[in-house]
Amino acid sequence: MAVDRVLIVDDEHGIARLCQHFLESASFQTVITTDSRAALDLLQQQKFDLLLTDIQMPAVDGFQLLEAARQYQPEMAVLFMTAFGTVEIAIRALRHGADGLILKPFGKGAELIEASRQALLDKKQKRDAARLLALRPLFDISETLIFETNLHALVKLILDAVNNLFQVDYVSIFQKKNGEGGWALLGKKGELSGWNETGIEKDLIGLAMKEGIPVLVNRSSPDNAEFQELLERADTSAVMITAMNRNQDWFVVMVARGPEGPAFSESDLETLVILARQAVVAMENANLYSDLRSYVQKIEESQRVLIQVEKMAALGRVMASVAHEVSNPLQSVQNCLHLANHPDVPPEKKTYYFELAQSELDRLGKTVRQMLDFYRPAGSEKVKTSVEILVDRVIKLLQPQLDQRGIQVEKTYDVPEHIILAVPDQLQQVFFNLLLNAYDAMEKCDNQKYLWVEIYSEEDQVHIRVEDNGPGIPEGMDQDVFEPFVSTKQSGTGLGLAISYGIVQAHGGSLRIVEPRHAKGACLEVTLPLEAR
Repeated sequence: MAVDRVLIVDDEHGIARLCQHFLESASFQTVITTDSRAALDLLQQQKFDLLLTDIQMPAVDGFQLLEAARQYQPEMAVLFMTAFGTVEIAIRALRHGADGLILKPFGKGAELIEASRQALLDKKQKRDAARLLALRPLFDISETLIFETNLHALVKLILDAVNNLFQVDYVSIFQKKNGEGGWALLGKKGELSGWNETGIEKDLIGLAMKEGIPVLVNRSSPDNAEFQELLERADTSAVMITAMNRNQDWFVVMVARGPEGPAFSESDLETLVILARQAVVAMENANLYSDLRSYVQKIEESQRVLIQVEKMAALGRVMASVAHEVSNPLQSVQNCLHLANHPDVPPEKKTYYFELAQSELDRLGKTVRQMLDFYRPAGSEKVKTSVEILVDRVIKLLQPQLDQRGIQVEKTYDVPEHIILAVPDQLQQVFFNLLLNAYDAMEKCDNQKYLWVEIYSEEDQVHIRVEDNGPGIPEGMDQDVFEPFVSTKQSGTGLGLAISYGIVQAHGGSLRIVEPRHAKGACLEVTLPLEAR
């Protein structure tokens, strides 16, 4: 356990010796002097925990010694002795910040010992209270720092916080990255002329790292001679330095006061250490956030590049498909016209070739119109529409063709009627495409041909299923059939389902291939949102 050191100052030698005897009997270490001017030198040369001093002394009185003690050793307790125990003396002692007052002569040594211990205890309680008072604003500061993710703005916030908390003339933050030799200045606030001329920051950091972090040096205190020399040369009254190591990178926070500034206390240093820790964690978070932001930007840029590449690839596929779909009928038209204009071709053949060319032109016109429908779908106002009425209308339009091929339609509709918000003509085109695809799929079926149409609802959606007992969709083409120019039919353009898919999506629904319920043919399901009743 550390022994408390006491400086005893009294111009009466006998009283000084008596105090020394009493205190040393209680295990205090003491230094005595009867010369108050010599006491000033002792305060600058040695560290003490308690100043026990008479008030009335020649040359330098007890109040002047107290002021010197506050300047040289801010953490030291002060106990006054006096033979004049007036109320005025007591009030003056309290105003000057004394930690106790004892009257001479002492009745017993225990009285002095108890007063000395109480003065030390009171001083400790004052220090603890000061620490708590200093810690309160740290909570708000820490919250502000931790939510700032921009490193440049964060460093400025840290400098402002330290400056406001300690009221100093200079604050700086340095960093030394792992594997790099020198210290880099992250930011500073304030100016000290002596520092600009001498550039002592890195010398101070070097000494502090050698002594062990954290460091508090007051020029007027009995501290390390090397630090004292640097502060004297830079005309600086006090400095505090603390450092933190995070992920093998060092961060140093340094604060200093000019030639007339007050001394720093141990509680100041403790507060700086806590604030520096929060600051370094906040800077690490800001660096991580910056790295993450940079990574996300790279990912987004890569995605933009990939999307652009995919767009160009899709455009290339579309152009190739368009060229293929257009070039075939054009080539046929060109061949027919060439043959029709040949002088050796008889008139009836010329008529046949012209009719064939007209047929190819009609097919080309149909393909172009379907392309326009796909890439530039017509927009119309949506109205309340019955799904059953639309589907029945399409079945009625196709009924002659269905009867001709012997296709039996079996309908299963839920009740009541399903109402949706839609563009009727567009949805009618969807159902027409689905039924026509089923009609074409059963062209070569030898057995009885069936077409099942089912309409039912689940929660706030209506489902329309169209199933046939044809050969079904070839394996591996389940998703491709919704792509433009992909068809399972030799004469198909491959745009019907693609157009239907876009129309259904524009109505807030979906079009997909599902498992058949009645046979092994193809089954497609349209899902649409029901209109709120």
